[in-house]
Amino acid sequence: MSGRRELMKRIVEGGADLPCNPAAWQGDMTIATRHTVYRFRDGLCVAVHRQDTGAVQNECIGMTMAGWLVDGGDGPQVSMEWLPGASAVLMRPGRNGDAIALTSPTIQVRREAARPSRIVPRPPAYRDAQDSMTRIGVPRGR
Repeated sequence: MSGRRELMKRIVEGGADLPCNPAAWQGDMTIATRHTVYRFRDGLCVAVHRQDTGAVQNECIGMTMAGWLVDGGDGPQVSMEWLPGASAVLMRPGRNGDAIALTSPTIQVRREAARPSRIVPRPPAYRDAQDSMTRIGVPRGR
């Protein structure tokens, strides 16, 4: 059995440690393999299409990024750092266990920083002031 298959079997059987950290995948990320492009937003796969035909593939949409399958000194392992040729490990939690997918070896990864929040803070309230700042006798227009 190949190292990749062996590790996937350990993951499925629950014997491998997956370093799932959603904060590590904030922002937009594009992963390209030889034939497929995966687009992620905050670690969630939002689009998958074939490079040669442009056909949309839906089986990985909705899965979350768990890490990268890399060849370490002790054999294959899941890492948080990408290396050329590493495969992305994707997960979809479910009632009957987690669904796990593995991409082909990657040739390019592009990450964009997380977008700033669109929530605009309210201005401070001034009615809590104890002292009055009322001016008396000030001419109009000023």
